[in-house]
Amino acid sequence: MTEDSVLYGDGNGAPVPLDPVEQLLGASDQRIVDRINREHQLCQRAYGDALAHAIEAGLLLLGVKAELPHGRFMAWIEEHFAGSQRTANIYMQLAAVPQVSNSQDAANLTIGAALKQLAAQRAGAGAGA
Repeated sequence: MTEDSVLYGDGNGAPVPLDPVEQLLGASDQRIVDRINREHQLCQRAYGDALAHAIEAGLLLLGVKAELPHGRFMAWIEEHFAGSQRTANIYMQLAAVPQVSNSQDAANLTIGAALKQLAAQRAGAGAGA
């Protein structure tokens, strides 16, 4: 039995174990709230980190593609890249569009949300053409 599981007595001085919900909502409310909010912050940061890494990988892939002779990039991807051709294409799309890669909001976007934003930008540009 942990210290947290015996927060309340039975009235006769003997500790009474709490069920897990009571443990979470008992005397340590602030500790749980802090932990929940910390996990939420880490989750939000992970979204931004994932997009930032995808964009950086895309920039590197675009650099490799520019250096290779025409028609050799797909073979290079198959031989050297741990991801799929589709993933490489997504990373390069994200990196090639300044509105996504330079956006202040990029830190709060998932890769999927950034791709939706990119598609909306392209649709808007096509409608105005």
